[in-house]
Amino acid sequence: MVRCLACGTESKKFDPFLDLSLELPDTGRHDAPVALADCLSSFVQVEELADTERYFCSSCKSKQKSTKQFWIRRLPNVLCLHLKRFRWHNYFRTKVDTSITFPLRALDMSRFVLSNVPDTRRSGLGNNLYDLAAVIVHHGSGAGSGHYTAFAINEEQWFHFNDQTVRAADAAAVAGCKPYILFYIRRELALPALPTT
Repeated sequence: MVRCLACGTESKKFDPFLDLSLELPDTGRHDAPVALADCLSSFVQVEELADTERYFCSSCKSKQKSTKQFWIRRLPNVLCLHLKRFRWHNYFRTKVDTSITFPLRALDMSRFVLSNVPDTRRSGLGNNLYDLAAVIVHHGSGAGSGHYTAFAINEEQWFHFNDQTVRAADAAAVAGCKPYILFYIRRELALPALPTT
């Protein structure tokens, strides 16, 4: 939603999304973790647009100072959260190595969803709860180099995927990683068990 600061006119646009790209604050301290909930809160915060990004207000008939705010109208069954781990710095993309705390179970997305819009697909209290299903981790210092690994869960057991190697992992290893992409599944949808061969 964009709001004109001169007259208060609001303009709403609905965009479907495949993932939410979340900013990571660069704390300057690698030992100070940031909560995933704080990144989500920052995503839906009101932001004043810069003078170079003035909004053309249809009521004022001119470009005006304005604010913008993102809201989630309807949540998907699979929630993909992309953490912006790379920033431009002196013509290079550098990695933001900030640690993130994130829930393995019961990520509650209720406060990030528009509350006055009825959800036409789901009803009930538990439909905004998500459980972690997989994590992609980037290892390395820059966007143009490095290596990707992943964690995924099957029947309550976590696994670590590193090229051709797959090993059982514990929840502490998952919780201690520095995620690049998090995949959450709506709690009311159970993950199917993978067939064993």
